[in-house]
This record gives sequence, C-alpha cells and structure tokens, in this order.
Amino acid sequence: MRTRNFMRLTAIAVAVVGSLALGAAPAAAVAWEDDDAVLSTSGGPPGSLPCVTDLAEPWEFAKACWEAYGDKIWVGNVDNATGSTAVVYWTNYYPKDTTVYRNGQCVAATPNGWWGVCNKDMHENSLVAFKVCDNTSNLQICGPVKKVRT
Repeated sequence: MRTRNFMRLTAIAVAVVGSLALGAAPAAAVAWEDDDAVLSTSGGPPGSLPCVTDLAEPWEFAKACWEAYGDKIWVGNVDNATGSTAVVYWTNYYPKDTTVYRNGQCVAATPNGWWGVCNKDMHENSLVAFKVCDNTSNLQICGPVKKVRT
C-alpha cells in the first residue's frame, strides 16, 4: 500500500514538474502584411467615414479613412504639391482589444490628389487601429492613431 501511494505521488510530481518546465506553447508570431493600394477610379472615400491625417488640415500630405462595410482602408496623397507616397499602418485586435490578430501596411503610390484602397477583410466585431504617414522612409511624418470597430 505504501509503495503504491509513493508511486502515485511520484507520478503526479513528475507530471506537475514536467508541465511547469515545458510551460505553455508560445503564441505564433503574427505575419506582417504588406499591400499596395489599388488606385480608385471612383474618386475618394465616402464623406462620412472616420479618417486621420498626417498633419492637421489643411496642411496634410496624406489621409486615411476606414470603411467598415467591406473592411476597406482608403489612403490618399491629398496635397498636390508633394510627390511622396502615403502609407497606412494598421493593426487588427481580436479576440481581446490588446491581442494582435493581424497587422500590416497599405501603401498608396498614387498620383497626388488621388486615392487608393486596400480591401482587408478584418475579423468581425474586432478593433482596428490605424495611422497614416506621408511616406515610407525613416523620416516620415505620421498622424495620430485612430481606433474603430468592425
């Protein structure tokens, strides 16, 4: 009887120590998505969308908007005086508002004054955060982060 109890306790101790030593499996890294915006032939985004600019209007060079229906990120070079490329950096959080589900960038190498669109198909009922920058270099000017719900 004593030997059997000792064997049970030893087996339990080995299982507990083994699970602590191995720990939980690390979460898989989220792959960075790099997309080129498709040039919009229908003009800019609808006027009622939540948008963000790199600088305060009317001095902005780049602007980005979120269209929930269709999960579209609109990005535009809005200042005709600059030749820079606008880029939107975005993150989709799910299932919690602090858990990164997907992230990436949408680059608009569009003519000045034109808009591009990236269709992203974000997770439903999730949080999307995005900001726009006036170019893709290390010397970019970026606006504040805007958060929206899908």
